[in-house]
Amino acid sequence: MKKNIIIFLLFVAAAAVFLAVVMYNNPSNRSSGGGLNNATGNATVQQECEKDADCVVAGCSNQLCLPREKASSTVSTCEWKDEYGCYSQDSCLCRNGQCRWAGSPQFVECLEQLD
Repeated sequence: MKKNIIIFLLFVAAAAVFLAVVMYNNPSNRSSGGGLNNATGNATVQQECEKDADCVVAGCSNQLCLPREKASSTVSTCEWKDEYGCYSQDSCLCRNGQCRWAGSPQFVECLEQLD
C-alpha cells in the first residue's frame, strides 16, 4: 500500500512540473508577475529581458526559452517530442521585454513537416 501511495505522489509531482512548464511556455497563460492594473484594468506584464543575451535555451530537451536568471531553477520533464528537434533551428530572443522563440522560417518549416 505504501508503495502505491509513493508512486501516486511521484506521478502527481511529475504532472505538476509538466503543467508548470506548459503554462510557462504558453504566452497567453503566463503572468510573469503581471496581472491587472487596478487603475485601468489593462494587463501588465513584468519585463523579463532587455537584450537577447538575457534569454537562454533551457529544459531537458532544450525546448524552453527563458530569462537567464530563471533557467537554472526551472525544471522540465525529460520527454522527447519530435517538434523539440525543430527548436535547434530557431533562436531564443528578447522580444518586447519577454523571452520568446524567434519563429524563423526554418523553424516553421520544420514544424510543418511534422504534420
